[in-house]
Amino acid sequence: MKGIGPLAIILALPAYTQAQGNVSSHYDVVANIDTDRNTLAAVVRITVPASDVQPANEFLLGGTYAVSSVNAGRSATAEVARTDKPFPGLQNITVRCRLPRHDDLRLEVRYAGPLTALTTPPLNAITPDLIELSLDSFWLPVADGFKKFTVHADIRGVPRDLVAVSQGIVRRSGGDVLIERRTPDVDLAFVAMRGLQRATADGFEFYAADLATNASEVYLRHGKAIVRFLEDWFGTMPGRPARVVIVRRQRKSGYNRFGYIVMTDGGPQEEAELAQFMAHEFAHSWWSPCDPRTEHRWLSESIAEYVALRYIEVAFGPNARDKALAIKRESAAKAGPLLGAGEREDAELYNKGPLLLADLETKIGRARIDSLLAELAHHPPHVTAEFMRALAARAGDEAASAFEQSMRR
Repeated sequence: MKGIGPLAIILALPAYTQAQGNVSSHYDVVANIDTDRNTLAAVVRITVPASDVQPANEFLLGGTYAVSSVNAGRSATAEVARTDKPFPGLQNITVRCRLPRHDDLRLEVRYAGPLTALTTPPLNAITPDLIELSLDSFWLPVADGFKKFTVHADIRGVPRDLVAVSQGIVRRSGGDVLIERRTPDVDLAFVAMRGLQRATADGFEFYAADLATNASEVYLRHGKAIVRFLEDWFGTMPGRPARVVIVRRQRKSGYNRFGYIVMTDGGPQEEAELAQFMAHEFAHSWWSPCDPRTEHRWLSESIAEYVALRYIEVAFGPNARDKALAIKRESAAKAGPLLGAGEREDAELYNKGPLLLADLETKIGRARIDSLLAELAHHPPHVTAEFMRALAARAGDEAASAFEQSMRR
């Protein structure tokens, strides 16, 4: 996902989790939504596996919520303080554990209040017609470092005529929305909106108020094909089924999570452009392992964009792919190096990086780059050196060295 600031990076954070043990944290969430007052009240119970427990464990929560209690058990103490990191207007919950410690950390946080707004206009909302929650409002305590978690959630007070969409298993029980997500992710994002219609096809689900718009028809036409294309290359998509939901709100901005894309009305209308965007975002279900605040972010964005261009070739023909590459060359000509200069900008990540991967394809052959990415998709590299070792094993040291040098120019 392209972004121009730190919030956009965080909203693209299916992209990243720090190294953890084999067991992810788990959240049990009960949230009461008040659409008349535009507020929520939540009880969140977090289980952090012993392998991830630190002497001081920090969680970020929106600053507009009044925290009524924090309970971490007898072997830990908790304190709540305001913080300006990573954004002004948040609060930090620090849980200090006594050492030695070999047990899971079990934390319960109770809080209530209006949504925190980190953007103007905000992405998130609690209204009678639209409820949208995500990292934009830090409505859940998020572990510092944005570590992934599974979740079981009961969202209460959602008007019965609102259609709810999220990742994983989503069920309605009266005014409750029940969400169970077994695939770890950095967020619990969901939408409940009046008037949403649903269309499905072989593991792809699409939700919009109007299924007859140009954009809706393009999403419906290509969604199923994109999922099949990606799974044929990389294996079963984590967090299936793949879902796209179109929401109507003032802020024209979208975001993605594993197998879940939220978009707004408007935006790009060209068929190839919409298809390329969707292929890029769904590719993040595999290509999203690295810290987006470092030079290694190309492992998420450049590879996802290269994969999306490959779908464009399949769907629209080689000329369409070449046209897209030609547009990227104009921006890439002024771009800096991908490696050796810290966090990179759009010109490097979305233009120069995919071009270099296309050049690599030409040099080592499509069969080799296809098998390389298929192999890496099972355990995506977190840092560039891991990619280079796999490339050297597949295409030789000389090819890997030449590719790395091209990324440093």
